[in-house]
Amino acid sequence: MILTILHPGEMGASVAAAAISSGHRVLWVSEGRSEATKQRALFLELEDVRALSAINESDIVFSICPPNAAIQMAKDVAETKFKGLYVDANAGSPEKKLLINELLKSHVQFNKVTSLLIKKNKEQLFILEKYIKVQKKVLDKHEKSRNYDAFKIVKYSILKMNEFKEEFEQWFQIKVL
Repeated sequence: MILTILHPGEMGASVAAAAISSGHRVLWVSEGRSEATKQRALFLELEDVRALSAINESDIVFSICPPNAAIQMAKDVAETKFKGLYVDANAGSPEKKLLINELLKSHVQFNKVTSLLIKKNKEQLFILEKYIKVQKKVLDKHEKSRNYDAFKIVKYSILKMNEFKEEFEQWFQIKVL
């Protein structure tokens, strides 16, 4: 299989090394890259295709760049009319992933995976919301029956679930309506 790593920075170099050790051919694009990145690619013996327009022989393109460059990278790849699998391995919100999906959906196989992950995350958050609501009813029941030990345990459990929910929402920047 032929892979392209955009770009072999510290994290991209690790992905490239793993792909090479698994017997894959790994390409990279040197155009506009730093000397440190060029040295990493040279050390790993990655094949330099020089320009992004040459990535079309790849089966998979891994976008591993700073999060603030991910959208521009997707636009640039879309302009090449790349038809393989695009893996956006950058940090980013579901909204950002959907935007990247929109940029690439007519060209690459990106949208199926991203859409599924976002859908599953929203489903899990919805399940958590329902569970918290049930626990609040249990909390009320324990308070009314003056079962204060159980009340404290359930109240603490709800607190921890809400903390997790807030972290989850921040991480994925989603809310259940």
